[in-house]
Amino acid sequence: MGTARRIEAKFTYSYSVNEGSELNYYSGDFSRPFPDEDRAWEWLRTLKGKRIRVHVHPDKPQVSAVLGADLDAHFAIPVRTPEDLVFARPEIYIQ
Repeated sequence: MGTARRIEAKFTYSYSVNEGSELNYYSGDFSRPFPDEDRAWEWLRTLKGKRIRVHVHPDKPQVSAVLGADLDAHFAIPVRTPEDLVFARPEIYIQ
């Protein structure tokens, strides 16, 4: 029995924060699983060059997060089939 390939779309984002009189630059990574490579690339192409919301810890500007819900709300790809709504399928292994 083979193992299903896990496809992840990943991007790196950058942001700047005013800290007193200095403007400092930081970056982070975001990844999301997809059922196949075509859908992962389609999702990444949709986001390319877009501004996205980055949540920054108020006391630690180097700590950030991008929320999947923010990306879905602003850059949703039209759903083609009900299967497209599932990014990771649960699997049961019987030995």
